[in-house]
Amino acid sequence: MGRVVQVPYVYRDEQRDRSFYLRRFPKDVTPLTGQWFQHKYPSSWPHKQAERESHKEAAEFNAMVDAARERLGTLDGMFEARHALQQSRSKRLSGIWEGIAAVNSVLGRVDGVVERVRNEAALVQFAAERGIALTIPEAKVENRLTPRK
Repeated sequence: MGRVVQVPYVYRDEQRDRSFYLRRFPKDVTPLTGQWFQHKYPSSWPHKQAERESHKEAAEFNAMVDAARERLGTLDGMFEARHALQQSRSKRLSGIWEGIAAVNSVLGRVDGVVERVRNEAALVQFAAERGIALTIPEAKVENRLTPRK
């Protein structure tokens, strides 16, 4: 009985019905290359054909790693890697700050609603103490939540 051998780095995406080659670059070259090397095979190819053709992507991956390591050996390459690393960090930080700003925006609206409810409660309590009947109009809600069942 034949043995089933899985070719490394070749995966099958069943939802999209296509094979792809996916491999992580070594940490020392990621500032120049990025974290992942990915090649998508045509969706018309069966997985076995993608496995047979994966040697081309492996050779391309190895050539990219060798070229990046060679580039890092030069002074310009080191500066380029440092600059790329700083840019990726600043992009990540700006993404974090955008997320914080979005949360603060939502919380600011919630704070306004809480303040309005507190003011209405104080008004209702004040009116009740003096025997005044009040009808407060229902608040306008842009996106009304529906309860889950």
